[in-house]
Parts: sequence; C-alpha cells; structure tokens
Amino acid sequence: MSAPQPKGIFRDLGRSLEFVGDFDGLYRSEADPWGQSGAHGPMASYYAASRNRLATALAGHLRGAGERLEVGCGHGHVLTQINNAVRGGRWHGLDVSPEAIEQAQALYPAFEFHVGDITSPLIPAELGCSRFDAVILSQVLWYVLEAIDDAVCHCKAMLRRGGILVVSQAFLRGPQRY
Repeated sequence: MSAPQPKGIFRDLGRSLEFVGDFDGLYRSEADPWGQSGAHGPMASYYAASRNRLATALAGHLRGAGERLEVGCGHGHVLTQINNAVRGGRWHGLDVSPEAIEQAQALYPAFEFHVGDITSPLIPAELGCSRFDAVILSQVLWYVLEAIDDAVCHCKAMLRRGGILVVSQAFLRGPQRY
C-alpha cells in the first residue's frame, strides 16, 4: 500500500517528487490530512498500530513528571495517544504550520502547541535548550530530509542530559519517489 500524496506538499515530476511544503495550504484545504486522525481512510489501521507501538515503547521509558515534545505534531493526534499511555509529564507539540497549530490547540487544549521549524536555529524560545526528557519525530523524516543534520542537532539541543530522541518512520511499499 502506498500513501496518497497530499496536495501542496510534493509536486509530481513524473519519475520523482519535488518537496514543496505548503503545509498551511494543506491544513486549510483538508480536514484530516494524511488521515492522521486514524479515524478513517486507507491509512487508519496503520496509524493506529504505529501510535500504539510508539506509546507502548515510550511508556516503558518515561515515568512521572517531565517535559516531552513531539516535532511535526500536526493536529496533535499522536500526543493524545501517547499521553494516555505515559501518565505524568507535560506534552508539547511543534509544527511548522501555524494553521495546524491553531487547529491542534482547538482540538486538544490540554497540550501546549508551538509554531516552529525544527530545521531552523530559530526554534521558539519557550521551548528552550536542555528542557525535554523526550523529543519525538513521528513520521516526519520526509519533510526534514534535506536538512536532517540540522533537525537532529536541534532536537539534541532541546534534550535534557539523559533524555531520549525517538524517531518513528515508516517506508511504505511501492517505489520511493522522493
């Protein structure tokens, strides 16, 4: 199964895809981009299994109070499932799209959401350095691929000593065109 490509994120060049990254346009035009809610669509069962695996793994490593961050949080659906598995602590979401963050905050007011680009050194000041005991990149490698070294460096800078960086990424069956 291959995932449908959302409008505005990639431009189809025939044999390959070009990254465009119009995330605000995507979040304005589609109520549930990528079917990320896991409620319906061809990727629903995949998202449910992926989030369950991630939540189970984190529950075994994170205990009690702490600050945790999901990078590329979109609407915040992953945060809710992880929060249900990992009790305690405070969850934050970071996304490059102000539109996604506005929608996430409306859907899940218990979490703190921030606009920012993990590949940029201009990460929101309120996220701070050495603050988080966990930083999660779930299904976002495609979007930070061209600046992966910067993304990892910035994630590492936000981790407390002994904190964990978790990368969860699937590569679906079919040709990888990007």
